[in-house]
Amino acid sequence: MVWGQVDRDGRLSQASIGLASVACELASVMRVKSTMVITTERMLHMGLENVPANKVLVLRCDHLTPMMMEGHVQAMELAVRDAAPSILLISATPEGRELAPRLAARLEVGLTADCTALDVDDLGILQQTRPAFGGELMATIVSSTQPQMATVRPGAIISDVSLPPPVIESRDLELPRGQVIWIDGSKLKETSDLAGAEVVIAVGRGVGNVGNMVIFERLAYLMGASLACSRPLADAGWMQRGCQVGQSGITIAPRAYIAFGISGSLQHRVGMNSSDIVVAINLDPEAPIMQMADIRVVADAVDVASKVISMLEQQAGLSHVIDEDALKK
Repeated sequence: MVWGQVDRDGRLSQASIGLASVACELASVMRVKSTMVITTERMLHMGLENVPANKVLVLRCDHLTPMMMEGHVQAMELAVRDAAPSILLISATPEGRELAPRLAARLEVGLTADCTALDVDDLGILQQTRPAFGGELMATIVSSTQPQMATVRPGAIISDVSLPPPVIESRDLELPRGQVIWIDGSKLKETSDLAGAEVVIAVGRGVGNVGNMVIFERLAYLMGASLACSRPLADAGWMQRGCQVGQSGITIAPRAYIAFGISGSLQHRVGMNSSDIVVAINLDPEAPIMQMADIRVVADAVDVASKVISMLEQQAGLSHVIDEDALKK
């Protein structure tokens, strides 16, 4: 069983769809059926026929808004107790990380968080692998409770299965209103969908200062890429925490990962080492990320980015619009 998370735009999240594909592979090995349970305030029908699962169960209630996890926990508890799955998987998005421990406590089962690999043995025991000791080693964990419950980092496990359209079932729920009241969401800022991005430009401390961020924002725009960062920049408030790639951030697997001024600690690399192509621009030829990169450029990150921007703008016939005053800060 997989939790199907609905984003604020009313669409099923790409992280949930990817995890459903992983669940299908596990279910095939165990010779059982896979189910995705979607908890939402609205009925979803469009696109569900493409969900990689044998069954899609849509549980609807007016209280199941995207940001309020109390109702989602209650709905998932009902679904789990009714179906009694042997395995329950939840994507380790911010919402999933809030829902999973609450649900595990209500079900009185163990929970393995932030898994980067999953497998099942001949007895149907889920092998849950996650980084440990600051990412220095990988630990494989098994559960002694049912369902075997784990959260999985978005993009950490790549799977592509082909199934016939799932059986779709919808139910209306009557759930008590939670104790947390939603007041205002106007200050919430959307982050780019890094989990599904094909090209990611990532920046680290080597970009110099926060004023230089406008350069990389422009570069990402021109390349049609998503912009990400290493932990130091998220800690400094240069970018939102949701844009941080690494062990304590998100895990992605783009077709191209272009790292500007990132040294590439192990904690960062575990978040992007599934990228098809890695391009690293760094002044230090011995930086860890340079050792794993497919293309290495020993140069200043800002200089390279500025030259690429000029080239792209000339090809597109655009004017150079970077705020020079911002670069002097």
